[in-house]
Amino acid sequence: ILGMNNRKVADTHYNLGLVYLMLASEGDKKEQEEQPQTPKISAQLREEYRKKGITHYLAAGKCFAGIIAFHCGVDSETIIASTTGAEASLGGGKTTGMNESELEFSNISHTLKVIRSRVAPLQSSSEQAMIDDLKEILDEIQETIDEAHTAKQAISEVSEMKAQAKAAAEGDGEVTNADGSTTSIGFGTASAKEAIPERPMMMVRRKKKRDEESVMELETKKAKSE
Repeated sequence: ILGMNNRKVADTHYNLGLVYLMLASEGDKKEQEEQPQTPKISAQLREEYRKKGITHYLAAGKCFAGIIAFHCGVDSETIIASTTGAEASLGGGKTTGMNESELEFSNISHTLKVIRSRVAPLQSSSEQAMIDDLKEILDEIQETIDEAHTAKQAISEVSEMKAQAKAAAEGDGEVTNADGSTTSIGFGTASAKEAIPERPMMMVRRKKKRDEESVMELETKKAKSE
């Protein structure tokens, strides 16, 4: 009823995105806590919250871009339309080797970058202050989406490291990495330590002083005999 170019719709999507990402972040925080009694949020549910969060943020970005277009006398559909061939590589990084979730994050981030590039040159003779504010909001949404993906990767790496350390502590000190290689963690097993030969301690002889005392003793005896 209100349409995509309505500020209330934009604010609703923005707030929903904020709530979902906060839920995902809180779940990540609880996952890192050591207390077993702390209720956890499953990895699947955290991933769902994150996806819903950035999806709502993208919807909010499209709404804000539509409002900018409307006040600048431009058809909003041309602003939020699908990416053209010339825009396909705009700010895009490598996607080779990404899983489905990572590709989804990358596509959403890229879509918003394209939308921001389209509204960047738009100006309004009567509403320029509002237009500038909305462009700043779009910049903030872009940063939030990109940071959500980066935070997810960091949490995954930390969780993997903790799991490896735990497995090593319970096993033989070695863990198998994703590429099949092994990594030794800690100081190894007791048998491994016993296999290392101990080096004999070196005794340092204070020879010079001892020799000097012997010479002085001989000279004293010689003087007495004379």
